[in-house]
Amino acid sequence: MVMMRRRAKNDTISDTIQDESETIPDVYETEAPDDETDTTEDTAEDTAGDVVEAESEVPCVVCYRDFDMDGYGRDDDTVCQETCPGSYVLVGGDCCDGEAEVHPGQEAWFLEPYTCPGESWDYNCNGAEDYKYPVTPPPAPNCPDWAGTSEEECESHAFWQDGTPGVCGEYEVGVSCSWWAGTCTGVGMVTQECH
Repeated sequence: MVMMRRRAKNDTISDTIQDESETIPDVYETEAPDDETDTTEDTAEDTAGDVVEAESEVPCVVCYRDFDMDGYGRDDDTVCQETCPGSYVLVGGDCCDGEAEVHPGQEAWFLEPYTCPGESWDYNCNGAEDYKYPVTPPPAPNCPDWAGTSEEECESHAFWQDGTPGVCGEYEVGVSCSWWAGTCTGVGMVTQECH
């Protein structure tokens, strides 16, 4: 009888363990969802594509051909690169790329026109003839008082007999003001300088 009791007890415990094992999930047997995909390859491809696209978007700078090497190039001869090659510069606007004296911002005055290919006085490429001695109506017989007058201000004055500016490069009747030994003095007859 004792043996039968033990069997009955063992059977009950065994049945209980078996019943509980059916209700406790086995965490080691979980399976990955069917819709899970490997994105490692796609991510690598996307990153590679981004690098290529970034490299193609490197900005270039516009460079202008500068034959006369005055630091200003032609607007009709350009390249777009990361850096300007040999005979190219970063600034355009040169209206005569065959003469170094002709370029935007030229401040010097000239007595003769340049040829590129036709004659022109537009040394500063602003599209106009600028007179060193513009009309100063009414014509004045004297230059500015030298006291407190700078050399630049003195030499910017000229007075034409008829009150109109002289023609570029021509010698006409009038008075120009010149700086001499610290004074602003008048000189008869004037050659109009232009740029």
